[in-house]
Amino acid sequence: MCQEAQDQFNELQKGMKLAESRKDHGLAANVIDTAQVKWGQVAEGIAAICKDAQKRDSYR
Repeated sequence: MCQEAQDQFNELQKGMKLAESRKDHGLAANVIDTAQVKWGQVAEGIAAICKDAQKRDSYR
């Protein structure tokens, strides 16, 4: 499950990078910048959940 979540996140990141490469000044740039901050938080969340899950699995 963690690998699947990470793979999906990586695909979303590719889309964000593509959008960033095409962004113009103004509202679109602000929206993309905000989305990048949120995706960074999502990445941290995925990493924390997976690390916790791996820790729990090692106790079994």
